[in-house]
Amino acid sequence: MASLQLPPRRLLVVMGATGAQGHSVVRHAVERGGWRVRALTRDPKAEKAQQLQRSFPDIELVQGDADDEQSLQAAFAEATTVFAMTDFYTPSNLDRLKKEGRLGEVEQSVRIADACKAAAVRYVLWSALHNSEQLSASALEDLEGTRPPQAIMFTAKNMGEQYARSIGLNVIGMWPGWFLQNIPTGLMPAMKVLESGTLEWSIPVRADVALPTIDIDQFGQYVLQVLEEPERWTGKRVLAASEYLTLDQMARQYEEVSGQRTRFRPLTYDEYREQQASTPWVEVYVEMFRYFNLRGYFAGESLAETEASFGLTATFRDWLARTGWRADLEQLKKEGQKAHAAAVAAGAGEKEEQERVKRFVRSSARDLLHNSPGLKDVPADAFFARK
Repeated sequence: MASLQLPPRRLLVVMGATGAQGHSVVRHAVERGGWRVRALTRDPKAEKAQQLQRSFPDIELVQGDADDEQSLQAAFAEATTVFAMTDFYTPSNLDRLKKEGRLGEVEQSVRIADACKAAAVRYVLWSALHNSEQLSASALEDLEGTRPPQAIMFTAKNMGEQYARSIGLNVIGMWPGWFLQNIPTGLMPAMKVLESGTLEWSIPVRADVALPTIDIDQFGQYVLQVLEEPERWTGKRVLAASEYLTLDQMARQYEEVSGQRTRFRPLTYDEYREQQASTPWVEVYVEMFRYFNLRGYFAGESLAETEASFGLTATFRDWLARTGWRADLEQLKKEGQKAHAAAVAAGAGEKEEQERVKRFVRSSARDLLHNSPGLKDVPADAFFARK
């Protein structure tokens, strides 16, 4: 009797597999089954990559670098689907922007999209966000003055997705909300313990601005549910978030759950600049917060379709219960003293870098395209959605 031959499993290639989004996609693809998973990382020998392999022994771990199109073409070979993403904060992208005003994320996006097309990838799920420049320019009123804010890490991701669509790929936009995992970092929001013992959260976002939140560990569930009906979602995008919350609401809920007295204080932009005086990228964050205050993270779009289609409703309270995270107040007291000393010690070198970054970040994305030699042959309109 002839043996029954099962159809080959579909191949899902996951970029950024050791990061928050990619790791979630890998985990949920393995748990759901039915997929061969090929995980891309710049350095398969790195500890995080090896830890991923140990956690999921059946995945294929391969080298793939968004700065090297040949490595991408090899990695995408035979792929049914690619989960594509870029990272504004890689050292190479930060260096390109700081020194030359180049949009490294967009350059990488072109390589990724071209490699997907060369490999005849059927579906590309693209991690992106809104074009902050287009949305801000179309606003009736800029709350902070006449110059529209430019959240460059949002705009660059959107430009990459638009380019992928322009060359005929079957693109599904996967737009993640504001990661709840940002909170324990102590950066967004910044945290300190006041003399009264109250834990204070602070960033320059108004207390009435609601952010669409997501437990990023759940992100892969959105991706895998989309892949059950890819034809339905092709040409569309998914707002992957479970609820809108202001930082004031999050602080109050955290206090109720943890028992730690907590408050949120919106900073002015100048207060934030002073707080982050030793950070070359402070203006990148200022522009992002200006954008949040003007248009919001998802420009106020409803999550009703997401809720109806996916039913993934993990809340901030659920995340606190799942992770058990609590602020280490004693450690924050020590770190607060160190941060103050670093801000006071910030010298001319940091200020010079900040001014250079500010000049480029405040430029139009269309103008920055001219700084990238590899993009000069691409029509600029390929990066922008038609209004």
